[in-house]
Amino acid sequence: ATEQAIVQLQNNIEGTLNSELTFRISDQTAVTKPLKEWLAMALNFPYKPDITLVDGSKKNPFHGVLHNQLVDLQTPLAELVPLGDDLQCAFDGSLTDCEKAIYGAIFNEAARRLGNTVKQSLQAKTDKFGSAVDNEGVVINAGLPFGDKVTGNTFKLTGEFIVDKDQGVYAMREKVEDEDEDPVTDQDFEYEPKQEKTIAIVPGAYKPPHKGHLDMVIKYLTGEGLSVPIADKVIVIISKPTLKGRYLPDGTEVGVAESEKLWNQLIGGMPNVDVQISTKHASPINAGYEMVGADTKIPAGTNIILGASQKGDDWKRWSGAEKYVSETLNLIDPESSAVPPKEHDDGYIETLLKEENSNLYKGLPSVRSNKNPNEYHASDFRYMTPEASTNPVAKKLLESFIGEGNVNSLLATFGLSSDLDEMSSAGAAAGYGARFPGKVRRRKPKKQQENIDTSLIDDVMRLIME
Repeated sequence: ATEQAIVQLQNNIEGTLNSELTFRISDQTAVTKPLKEWLAMALNFPYKPDITLVDGSKKNPFHGVLHNQLVDLQTPLAELVPLGDDLQCAFDGSLTDCEKAIYGAIFNEAARRLGNTVKQSLQAKTDKFGSAVDNEGVVINAGLPFGDKVTGNTFKLTGEFIVDKDQGVYAMREKVEDEDEDPVTDQDFEYEPKQEKTIAIVPGAYKPPHKGHLDMVIKYLTGEGLSVPIADKVIVIISKPTLKGRYLPDGTEVGVAESEKLWNQLIGGMPNVDVQISTKHASPINAGYEMVGADTKIPAGTNIILGASQKGDDWKRWSGAEKYVSETLNLIDPESSAVPPKEHDDGYIETLLKEENSNLYKGLPSVRSNKNPNEYHASDFRYMTPEASTNPVAKKLLESFIGEGNVNSLLATFGLSSDLDEMSSAGAAAGYGARFPGKVRRRKPKKQQENIDTSLIDDVMRLIME
């Protein structure tokens, strides 16, 4: 019964992803695509700052009002957000206000449709879920097996509720955030901020950051594959540049500003993740120790995880950490909290090993230094980035480093051309189907159904939960 339910849910999700979504750009122009194509092109970005509307007011790009106007009422984008004289919005990754308005509506609509699909696919009488379905969503208790994972916390899947104009998630957040709409009189009151019980400190050079780094952050927040407390907060520290620096093969420096921008693309406004820049330390280790040392501002009694990977005994860089961490904090053994390394997405190495891509493969720094190219290496990322401006295969493979939908923005960050034809890019890397956190992966039609693939469901669950 469980297997049948999963198959049905997967089929329903696939149908939802293939359902069409239309946006009117102007009175003369409308664009219609399947939902999964909109999701593939939509970039992650923080919900602040607000965007400016045609009447001069400002609005959160994820606000339910914008979703209602653009999706439900089919109001032309040109009537909501200022466009140029040509009444066009260039979806080129520059994250202009018009782009943000559309992307915000896409995420809202995807959450609504997928939430409704999951909610309607689950049967309340199923023993595994119990009495799960209510008028706002599906309540799933902690410990529920889902695919190859187990839910760590109780959570709720929401459909229409997520975009409800009065009670939805975005509406509730807007009521808290939009202080200008409701002037208040300041009063003195006692405020006791929430104290995080466990904080993971993840310092690095991040030249540049990639999905292997993001995977570490996600694992600390979810506890996946770890036997240490789940982090209430993850602090990513970007160390200041070394004198030597890090450069792309064309001589372009990968600096702190670029690293911070790429991190923000990767996390896409993910809650409980704080990206900071160390202005004092070129050594990531010293930057981490400064935050948890004798002068730490972290409350006493907090559990501290010092971020590291099991790859190459990376955790050993924290050997002797107890001498540098404040006695007021509880240091979790770095070896115990080291994260299993993530490998590249399915199809990455297979594509590189094809005969026609042999030159690209042989040029990888990891290959030249006899390292495993299926593991993440910042040097491979730096090598592949300029290659992607002229090589459609390299451009497709970059998705495994930075995430689907973020490649053009990555290239723009380093001043590289992103004009390669998307169809030739996809065709050149045929057979390579990447998966990305926070995105629903593309799936080829008429895939064999004998083996139940729950990874798609995992991706949808992650999308909805984020």
